[in-house]
Amino acid sequence: MLKKEKIERLHSAAMENRCPSLRIFVSSTFMDLKKERLAVKRAAELCLCVPILAEDVETLPGKSLPDQISYWLSEIDVLVLLVSERYGELAPTKVSWTQEEVTKAAALKKLIFPYFIKTKIATGLELDQNQRQRLQQFKEWLINNPEIQPPQYPKNNSDLLARVVRDIKSLQSDIRADSMVDEFEKFSRWEE
Repeated sequence: MLKKEKIERLHSAAMENRCPSLRIFVSSTFMDLKKERLAVKRAAELCLCVPILAEDVETLPGKSLPDQISYWLSEIDVLVLLVSERYGELAPTKVSWTQEEVTKAAALKKLIFPYFIKTKIATGLELDQNQRQRLQQFKEWLINNPEIQPPQYPKNNSDLLARVVRDIKSLQSDIRADSMVDEFEKFSRWEE
């Protein structure tokens, strides 16, 4: 589990600022995107949201990794997806863990924000032809899926942080506006 004090602190700050505290799951390949994952984590915290990164959560006793992922995805509001030049390790379903997470989140109708990151592939992490083809198919699926937000292409980590903050703040604003409309409709019915 995430540290309870941290969740309570973020939630309390969000309530004081009247901004929804969203739970944001960060999905990506791991070895090549450590700095980018930290940028997204920082963006979520700046927006008074709860970032959920695999490296920050405790394992659930008696649960397999796919079951743990399913649990966390059921608990989130938003999935921030970082797609680099790597396809990633294969899950038991024979797709990458990242693709598995996104597919599950899409099936759960979670809001997905993809960011395509240009990185240099480190020695030993090069893609073979099969991985290159799978990565290209995954990217095409993301681009053409109307249920997923259009991909963005940040230039660097500062740009990534700014884009994620902008997207989260926009979503929080939409949630606040919807809440105000609901309250207005309740008041209007009361007036009648």
